[in-house]
Amino acid sequence: LARAVGTPAVMLFGPTPATAHPDDAARIQLSVEGLACRPCSAHGPRRCPRGHHACLDRLEPNDVMGGLHAALDRGSCGR
Repeated sequence: LARAVGTPAVMLFGPTPATAHPDDAARIQLSVEGLACRPCSAHGPRRCPRGHHACLDRLEPNDVMGGLHAALDRGSCGR
């Protein structure tokens, strides 16, 4: 939706790999790296197969805010 209307976007990736969205490479993409269990799904399961959702729980609020600021600084659509 953001791409369609030319709005900056921050994409948070938990169980889904960012490489599953190559058309959105210019957008700010945040994920927790170094988890042996990540990615566990191409589409993001509702339930974590390991029962912990560390891929989402370890995303730090400061990192998300930094991504938001970076998207706003870039302006429209990451350009």
